[in-house]
Amino acid sequence: MKLYSYVLNHDTGFAPNPYWDYCTLACCKPDIRKKTEKGDWIMGTFPKRYGPRKLSYLMMVDECLPREKYYEDVRFQTKKPTKQAPCGDNIYYKDGIVWKQHPNAIFHKRKKDIFRDLKVNKVCIGHTFYYFGGSGPELDSRFWCGIKKGPFHKVIEDEALIQELVEWVKSQPKGKMRKIGEPRDPLVIGGKKCGC
Repeated sequence: MKLYSYVLNHDTGFAPNPYWDYCTLACCKPDIRKKTEKGDWIMGTFPKRYGPRKLSYLMMVDECLPREKYYEDVRFQTKKPTKQAPCGDNIYYKDGIVWKQHPNAIFHKRKKDIFRDLKVNKVCIGHTFYYFGGSGPELDSRFWCGIKKGPFHKVIEDEALIQELVEWVKSQPKGKMRKIGEPRDPLVIGGKKCGC
């Protein structure tokens, strides 16, 4: 069991995607998606500009799927973006041997974003997750050593510390499992907040 910690610079509800009963990391963070295995944890924290050491989300990697299986899996059809729910992250499928993008008006239209997403053909799926979004608590000082500052990610292999962190998150007033808060940085289109 390992913990992968990173700074969640943009929390729009897309990556991670905490909607429809699963927290999924299908886009962005190719290095984390490549290395994580079932039973590992992923933690996203606020950037320093929002205050010190605040938790955005914590998810257990309960399973991993290749992207094409994720696209076809009946459980994740609701994660395909629509006009009513544009933040779905199930946006890539194969046409023969060519990757194509599901109709998606908002996310990852630039070549560099598409390249980064497709660099690793793996989607991390969490049934066990705590997504606080913009209302995340400040982490207790005993966990500060596990927080990544700046770009890339940090790996923690101390299983006792990871378990202690999970128990601490569960003990928070808002520490019920699943989606607890709304994204910190929801997109605004036509004067309206864009969420799912």
